[in-house]
Amino acid sequence: MDERIIINVKTINEKDYLEQLDNGFIDLAICTTRSNQTKILVNGKLWREELCICASDKHPLTIKDEVFLAELSAYEAVFPEEGGYIREKAEALFAKHHLPLAVTLEAGTIFSVKNIVFSGNYWSVVHKRVLDESHLKITKVPDIKLDIKFNWYCLNSRVQERTIEQTINHINNWIICNEVTQLNEHSPSFIMKTKKASNFLNIFSLSIKTRNLQHVLEAFDDITFLLDYLEALLRS
Repeated sequence: MDERIIINVKTINEKDYLEQLDNGFIDLAICTTRSNQTKILVNGKLWREELCICASDKHPLTIKDEVFLAELSAYEAVFPEEGGYIREKAEALFAKHHLPLAVTLEAGTIFSVKNIVFSGNYWSVVHKRVLDESHLKITKVPDIKLDIKFNWYCLNSRVQERTIEQTINHINNWIICNEVTQLNEHSPSFIMKTKKASNFLNIFSLSIKTRNLQHVLEAFDDITFLLDYLEALLRS
């Protein structure tokens, strides 16, 4: 049976995912994990990415090996518009420490943020994955770790539709296989490192072929925990 599906990708504002799903403009949304979930939606965890506080190597913040939040607060920052996940994380962090966050400039996308930070006048928070360390420097803040989490969302009434199920399975498959490939590149013997890992990957492959991925996920709680498990195996 041919299980290929065609996915039309549409870029939307992350704040509009509920309206887009509810009106049938999109079938499935992949976006940052949101806390304001309604009963009409169902969701699943996908992956997590590390975030970095960064500035240009021309910025005073990059002179020191470490800086404190109070020092960051004294400098101007650039962030995406209000309501975005990364800005919300930064605002919550500074509010927790009773410090002001001096956002003096807003940019439409994270790539626009990077370009503005590179000018040397601002600092910001960006995904480590897209950080070009030849142009931007990570600013280390003691005891501060930031990350960004991604979920899939769809209408509760549509979650069992075959194409949506297949799409979710393919996405989960791609995430885990990509992670395993990267880990294996760092350690060619990774997959055979433990019998437990080898058995797990065999079960996972079979589950993908039979579309029983849920059986694996139930044992691992969610994709994020599963990826943490794979990384722990590499370090062991």
